[in-house]
Amino acid sequence: MAIKLDSSSGVMIITNNGVKFSGNYSVGIEGDIIEIYPELKNFDKIRGALTDFVDESDSPFASIEALEAYLLPYTDGEQSALTNAELRASAVSIISTPVSAGGSITTQNLAPTGTATAGSAIEIDLNGMSQLAIQTEGTYTGALSIQVTNGTRWETVTATLLNNFLAGTWSATISSGTVGVFIMDVSAFKKVRLTALAAVTGSASILMRAISTSMTGVTRPMPAGTNAIGAVTQSGTWTMQPGNTANTTAWLTTDVKSAAQGFSTYHLALNTAASTMATSVKASAGTVNFISVSNNNATTAYFLKIYNKASAPTVGTDTPVHTFRIPANNTTVLNVSDLRLSTGLAYAVTSGATTADTGTIATANDIIVTINYI
Repeated sequence: MAIKLDSSSGVMIITNNGVKFSGNYSVGIEGDIIEIYPELKNFDKIRGALTDFVDESDSPFASIEALEAYLLPYTDGEQSALTNAELRASAVSIISTPVSAGGSITTQNLAPTGTATAGSAIEIDLNGMSQLAIQTEGTYTGALSIQVTNGTRWETVTATLLNNFLAGTWSATISSGTVGVFIMDVSAFKKVRLTALAAVTGSASILMRAISTSMTGVTRPMPAGTNAIGAVTQSGTWTMQPGNTANTTAWLTTDVKSAAQGFSTYHLALNTAASTMATSVKASAGTVNFISVSNNNATTAYFLKIYNKASAPTVGTDTPVHTFRIPANNTTVLNVSDLRLSTGLAYAVTSGATTADTGTIATANDIIVTINYI
């Protein structure tokens, strides 16, 4: 096919599409050379002609995309008044038009890699489309297979790439006698056909439609990009891990508040003799909110020791989780704010700060301990 428009005329060539050109144009399409000159103003008017040119068997362009890439340099500078955006919009409108094919399959294809036996296949020229929808109807027996080609030899798709849209299952073929709707990604192929590679009885009525889009099945990996897959439902036990560090033990979170969302339990004690006041407050896990300790001794400071223990501590042997200094003649409020003890809550008061110290309170009524906890 050749197209030639002479800029010296006002009304020029009619293509095999019946498209008439008028105005001052200068366009040449000869062999594998396309030139667009400054007089070209509207790409829409030669859209049909260019589509036919790409489809010619001896065309140097495999697709409209290839033709677009070739034409883009001519839309810059002073070479043409047609902008890149205008040309790209024209190309998009061409390649985004759906294509369809239909018919009946009534017999077996005895030439599976070549030209199909009459009545054994429905073929569709994708024209750059990427998604194929197939609807099967009628009463028939015999499985139907998908074949693709980019040249003259047809190849059978054996991978499970065909999605039964109604059943939500994947397969390589359409099972014998199936009436339904199927979807398949056919990106990068020139032609696709549905064919019977085994014996057929009856008649399978086929309608195929290809569009320019993309499909991702939920059982297939998603392509790179910002893809949304909708709601996710938990299946089995999920394990959380910090950052990129592998952690096979799930994290445990605990609400430290009581049912009333507060700390309603108090412990109050006064030393009635010279002792270490070794006391078990709670024999199970608990949480401390604050501690108040009054030291009535005018000269001696003491040390309050908190233990994560379900019984009274063995002072001098057990290791406290916290030690607080209580100055002489002073009341100290310790805002420990949600101190969690996993085993139990216990405490003691000694005259020394070290774990091993067992020094007692010098006299009775020197120390008053108040603990708010759950």
